[in-house]
Amino acid sequence: MPELVAASSLPRSELAGLFNAGYSDYYVPLELDAALDGVVAAWDIELESSRVAHHDDEPAGFAFLAIRGDQGWIGGMGVAPRARRRGLGEAVMRGVIDVAREREPWQRADEAVARRPATAPPLKGLVVDGGAAIVGVRQERVGVLQLVAEAEAARALIAAAAALAPKLLWINVPSNDPAAAALRDLGGHVFERQRELVLRPG
Repeated sequence: MPELVAASSLPRSELAGLFNAGYSDYYVPLELDAALDGVVAAWDIELESSRVAHHDDEPAGFAFLAIRGDQGWIGGMGVAPRARRRGLGEAVMRGVIDVAREREPWQRADEAVARRPATAPPLKGLVVDGGAAIVGVRQERVGVLQLVAEAEAARALIAAAAALAPKLLWINVPSNDPAAAALRDLGGHVFERQRELVLRPG
């Protein structure tokens, strides 16, 4: 297994460069520079518990661990293309899982909404009888951050959100969530699905 170091041991500019390399050929390209500090703050990424692996004496793989109380989740991971298929991805993931084994993943908690960077889209609250939602609105797109409602109220909230911009985006809606059925009823569709990974003992 490659030797791991804490992500906090790297200068922020080097860590941002590693992030960009890991996502350079990702399905949805991502790139961070000065925005790394905003992501770390908003998502509660704990750089001391996050891990970086080296290849040929250079940082080549990383996994960010975000922690809120007794809950945790992977706030991003990747391996630079030049260093793939050498076990770095597994090494950094096992490294942070050792820290987070007892923690429950969480992505859209109140803390993430409260700590959004100043450059994030303005927030708007939507309320109907039986439910409420928080959305971020840009000119061309509205993103649903939180929504709590039963089926009919969820449908009304999503319709209200969709009226705010030409496109509506909602990431990681559980398939059994009442809002998922409402999205389908209103013509929404899944265009990409994240995969849940299971760590086998060993």
